[in-house]
Amino acid sequence: MHPIVRWLVITAVAALASGSSWAADCKFDTDETDKFTKVRTLVTQRDSLESFWGDGSKRKQQDIYVSAYYHDGEQALNIQILFTNYVKRMPPEYELRNAIVIPGNSRLLLMMADGSIVTLNSANPVNANARATPTSSRVSVDSAASIYYPLDDERIAALSSQSASRIRVEAAETHYDFEIHVKSQDDIGNAIKCIQANI
Repeated sequence: MHPIVRWLVITAVAALASGSSWAADCKFDTDETDKFTKVRTLVTQRDSLESFWGDGSKRKQQDIYVSAYYHDGEQALNIQILFTNYVKRMPPEYELRNAIVIPGNSRLLLMMADGSIVTLNSANPVNANARATPTSSRVSVDSAASIYYPLDDERIAALSSQSASRIRVEAAETHYDFEIHVKSQDDIGNAIKCIQANI
């Protein structure tokens, strides 16, 4: 094992040991074992990283949610991105198609507290359409996508050892940048630690 990877693993294990007192407080949306295969699935409770952008009228906004996933020995980070745009008129149907396109193997870039970048790659392609909902004064155009990024031991160690301050989700011909709210910067590492402490 490379010395840097070994150090990250040791750091993450130490953090898990010191965090055993809060392991019981971890919340899961899914914690079940298949009665036939005995395969266990764990999904941590979804946490908002509380990102917002737009002008004073809030015509546009975005958010990003994170959860950690475990199934049959494999682990992943699940990122959900949501966008809302307010417009004056109902958009044509063709403008709602393929609002978010994430090709398979697209990168997720996470900027850590020390300035280093941890890179993950999406497991599968994702195509998401937008939905338009008229209100009394305008039209709300909403789009959302849920992307899974597999985790190996090196990336588990890197993400568990320190907080993350920014995220970039790479998509087809574009990317989406999110600045993580200061009080949510430990959420990614904590979600991974909750999986590690319960498997």
